[in-house]
Amino acid sequence: TGCIDENRYLQLEQTLQQLTQAFTVSEDMRRAQPGLIFAEINRYAVWVAPLALGMAFQSMPYYASIPAVALISAVLYLIEKATLGLDKPFSNNAFDIPVTNIARSVEIEIRQMMGEKSYPRQTKEIDGSLF
Repeated sequence: TGCIDENRYLQLEQTLQQLTQAFTVSEDMRRAQPGLIFAEINRYAVWVAPLALGMAFQSMPYYASIPAVALISAVLYLIEKATLGLDKPFSNNAFDIPVTNIARSVEIEIRQMMGEKSYPRQTKEIDGSLF
């Protein structure tokens, strides 16, 4: 009891190597700086777009062009705000990839396979987020 045979040990070792490689990649992605130039261009484009759209819609009546420009500008602004939230997927916020919880689940499963009786408690979902 508590011992695993050689085949399972080799499978476990291979799985841990793959997991380590995956975490290394995720850590590298976390440390990588976002495209700062692209972010700046996007920020300026969001604020220049209403001016360009206003000039493009000059031939339309004002009662139609103003709401159209406002709607398109609002959509572009919201897209820009959404991309800021998606910029760092491993920063441990509520909407990020739950790397810590995945690692805890793997640890629990490994300890169960090895026959240990004590292991960390499983994470619980509270309001759509894992804690």
